[in-house]
Amino acid sequence: MSLAEIEHQIDSLSLAELQELKHHVQKKIDTRAKHERSDLIEKMDAMAKERGFAGLDALMGDTKGGQEKAKRKPVEPKYRNPADADDTWSGRGRKPRWVIEMLDAGGVIEDALIEKPE
Repeated sequence: MSLAEIEHQIDSLSLAELQELKHHVQKKIDTRAKHERSDLIEKMDAMAKERGFAGLDALMGDTKGGQEKAKRKPVEPKYRNPADADDTWSGRGRKPRWVIEMLDAGGVIEDALIEKPE
């Protein structure tokens, strides 16, 4: 079926039918793009290996040689919720609700500092 024939058939569709067709066409496009992308990545990986690289990652600049990124160590808590000793915060990232509520009530962040033993 040619594009001209498809266009002629589309002209006879209602708005609801066109919207349903659009939905189906978009799903097909997404599925086809996903398959073609994965096929292309496989072919590129094979080509890189044929030319002596460890794979596509090595070719594209993976300087770690496939090693995983080092994980960060967890940060020690710096503040403790005065109302719940199990609730702590490192002082990084978003303030927890209990910190916001404490500050809104007129408290100061130093009131929640965890004292370090010397």
